[in-house]
Amino acid sequence: MTTGLLFVSHSAELNGAERMLLSLIQNLDRRRFTPHLALPEDGPLRDGAEAVGCAVITAPMKWSLTVPGDAWKQPLSALWNRAAVRRIAEYAVDRDCRLIYSNSAATFCGALAAQRLSLPHVWAVHEIISGPDAHLVSLRGAARLTEWMGERSCAVIANSETTARSFAGRPNIHIIPNGFEFSEPDQGAAAVFRKNAGAEPEDFLLGVVGKLYAGKGQMEIVRALPFLVEVFPRIKLVLIGGGGDARYERRIRRFRRENRLEDRLVLSGYAEDLTSALHALDCLVIPSTVESFGRVAVEAMAVHIPVLAVARGGLKEIIEQGRTGFLLDDVEPGTLVKAVRLVKEETDFVRRVTDAASLLVRERFSLERHVSSVEKVITTCLEGP
Repeated sequence: MTTGLLFVSHSAELNGAERMLLSLIQNLDRRRFTPHLALPEDGPLRDGAEAVGCAVITAPMKWSLTVPGDAWKQPLSALWNRAAVRRIAEYAVDRDCRLIYSNSAATFCGALAAQRLSLPHVWAVHEIISGPDAHLVSLRGAARLTEWMGERSCAVIANSETTARSFAGRPNIHIIPNGFEFSEPDQGAAAVFRKNAGAEPEDFLLGVVGKLYAGKGQMEIVRALPFLVEVFPRIKLVLIGGGGDARYERRIRRFRRENRLEDRLVLSGYAEDLTSALHALDCLVIPSTVESFGRVAVEAMAVHIPVLAVARGGLKEIIEQGRTGFLLDDVEPGTLVKAVRLVKEETDFVRRVTDAASLLVRERFSLERHVSSVEKVITTCLEGP
C-alpha cells in the first residue's frame, strides 16, 4: 500500500521552482508514494503532472507573501485563501493523504491545511525571504515569518545555503540542492533557435533567461546593450522567458524602439526546449539579485555555455570564479564589456572553464540524489518523533 502525498504549488506555471516540483513528482518511488497536486489554477504544470500520472485539483489561492512593494495585499490574500485551505484539507481527507508538501514560501495554504488536519508538513523553500536580497517579504517581518514557518513544518527544505540562512538556528532545516536530469541539446533545435533570434554564425549571441520582472535584472542588460554594440558590432541579445510583469516588458520594448535596437534585441518568450536554447548561446548572463539557487546557471554549465553572473545569492555556491564560470560585481556596461571580451578572446581558457563546469554540475546536482534526499526527509516526517 502506497502513502498519499499532497503537493501544493503557488503557481501553475513552469518556472524554476515548478519545474523542480514536476521532476520530483515524476521521479518519486511509486512503490511507496502516490503523489497528488493542488494548484491555484490550470496551467502547464497541471499538464505536466497529469502526464506522469499525478492527480491534480485546483484550489484558487493568492500569494501569502509578496514582493516588497505589494506587502499591503497580504491581509486581503489571507481572507481570500480561507476557501483554498478548506479545499486542500477536504481533498487530503478524501484521498487519504498522509503528508502535505508546500513547494514555495509564497503560499501558506498547504501549511494551514496540514495544521487543520494535524498532518505532517514539509516546506520546500526556493526563495530568499530575509536580508537585503529578500525576494518575498512578510508584513510581520522575517524573524516572525521564519519562526511561524518552522513551527508549522516537521521539516523545511532549503535549496541552498543562501536560502537556509533565513532559518538559522532552527533544528529542522535540510539543505538539498536542486537536481537535474541532464539531457543533450538538440543541435537542429539550437540552430533553429539561433536563426529565429536573428543571429548569423559570426554573431555573438548573449542570452538572459527568466520571467520578465525587475528582480531578474533584464533591464540592466538591455540598458547596457548600446554600449556593448559600440565595442562588439556583431553582438545580439536574446531574452528567454515568458510571463512576468507586463509593465516591465513594455519598458523593455519601449527602450528597444527608442534606441533602434530592433535588430539587436529579441524577446523570444518561453522556451519549451531550454537545453537547446541555451546551447544556441555564446554566453549566458545572469543579472538577477534574487537567485536563491540559480537553476539556469546549472543548465547552461551542463551544456558547456560560459556563464556570467552577478556575485549574489545562491549563484556564489554554484560558480567558482575563473574555474567553473565568471562572477561579476555588477552588470554596468564597463563590467560587461570586460567580461564579454574575455569570453570572445580567451577561447582556450574559457573552454577549460566550461568543461570543468559541465563535469561539476553533472556530478553535484543529479536528480537521483535530489529525489532520494527529499524522500528521506518525507519518510522521517511520516514516521514521526
